[in-house]
Amino acid sequence: MNQHTSPRMTARVIVGAAVLLAGLALLLNNMYIIDVGSVWDYGPLIIVALGLNRIVQAENTWDVRRGVWWTFIGLWLFISIGHVFGLTFRESWPILLIGIGIGMVWKALTPEPRCNCAKDC
Repeated sequence: MNQHTSPRMTARVIVGAAVLLAGLALLLNNMYIIDVGSVWDYGPLIIVALGLNRIVQAENTWDVRRGVWWTFIGLWLFISIGHVFGLTFRESWPILLIGIGIGMVWKALTPEPRCNCAKDC
């Protein structure tokens, strides 16, 4: 399959365009050219989308772990900024400790990828 038409390349283009548009909208909002209103509250969902994209494109367990971590952080930010379940940063920070603990256990229970070349690891 041609490298430029692969599903991985297409996903990168879509995610890149979404990040670019979000950044542009936030910049124009800061310059008082447009008003994005409460869209800022949904900003962490961009991080969630990046994490899910990384999980979908994962080639090994390391990539999956990184994607899960990005998704986890995005969801935590969304909950904290939006006061979902009445939680703020002050009340929700222990969720980060739970995530770190889960990540440490997951890493200990999954084998590390073996390779001979630094760029593949």
